[in-house]
Amino acid sequence: MDIEEAAQQAVEMLDSAGSAHAEHRLDDAVVLARRAAAIFFEVDGPSSPDGANALMTAADALAERSADEDLADAAALYGRAATVLVDFAGDQGGPLDVLTLRALRGVGTMARLQARYADAATAFASALERAERAFGPESPEAGYVCNDLGVLGKFTAAFDDAARWYERALAIVEATAGPRSSDAATLHHNLAGLAHSRQRSTEGLASGRLSVEIRRELLGDDHVHVAADLANLGGLLLDVGDIDEAEACFEAARATYERALGSDHIEVAIAWNNLAAVARDRGDSATAEALYRRALELKTSALGMTHPSTLITAVNLAYLVDDETEAVALLHRAVDGLTGVVGDDDRTLAAARQGLADRAG
Repeated sequence: MDIEEAAQQAVEMLDSAGSAHAEHRLDDAVVLARRAAAIFFEVDGPSSPDGANALMTAADALAERSADEDLADAAALYGRAATVLVDFAGDQGGPLDVLTLRALRGVGTMARLQARYADAATAFASALERAERAFGPESPEAGYVCNDLGVLGKFTAAFDDAARWYERALAIVEATAGPRSSDAATLHHNLAGLAHSRQRSTEGLASGRLSVEIRRELLGDDHVHVAADLANLGGLLLDVGDIDEAEACFEAARATYERALGSDHIEVAIAWNNLAAVARDRGDSATAEALYRRALELKTSALGMTHPSTLITAVNLAYLVDDETEAVALLHRAVDGLTGVVGDDDRTLAAARQGLADRAG
């Protein structure tokens, strides 16, 4: 096979990988994209932008599979792609800048998902500098990175910073894509989630409902993005005491996630955690404990024992179990895993510390 034929084969393979990802055949997408990358690098050399693009296609599929080892592999692929691309990209907003920004955001997102928050902050800062220089400070590309920084701020309990990043991103999105766009729905979703994290759920209800409304207009009822918005709204509703509507939101989200992603996906684990909270608030401790245990098992398998999302469920379970030894172990795990990773205002860390203080006093 000559060079031209090999390059064409790689292009077709990468197209097939994209189709496989769209059809949620993630294993096939990873294999095809890795093969395409290998051919591109063989044909074009180790600095091939096409090879970097193929690596990121494989990383996208690995990230969606969401197992702990998949996130590590995805992080490595995004990192390699960024290394390849950073020397090529200019400052004119061309295709190579698009690819470089995608790589830097991928590096940051994988670091956040792995709770490597300092690494995530570094990657997103580089991404924002690149976006502002290549596309402009009010560009959609800059808005996407502002949203990334807002999400990171929420996860690290830097809530004021998160709010500023989200508001900047929303202003950019409304000016460029429109107030009823998918990107606007994402920002309203994130602002509502931030209100929940700050224990200001009443303030977040309008944004939570608006994200569901916009997304349903665009995608219909049975879509994973709508499910995410419903789960987000459910958390706010549970906080303000509307248990029935909260349960309906959580159950609809769980059903959609199971159909689309499979019963062992991390989003399904989060849905079980949410439904456990409904049972807890209704006074059904036995059901709540069983659902928290199911969620904890799935989260531990997908993310590891010390991931902040896993520790949320660990703390929730600790407040229900009768076995004091188990409860204390769960709370210590949370305090050890979150201290120095999130801010002292983080509600899970605060709850874990209070649980230990109550038992010590």
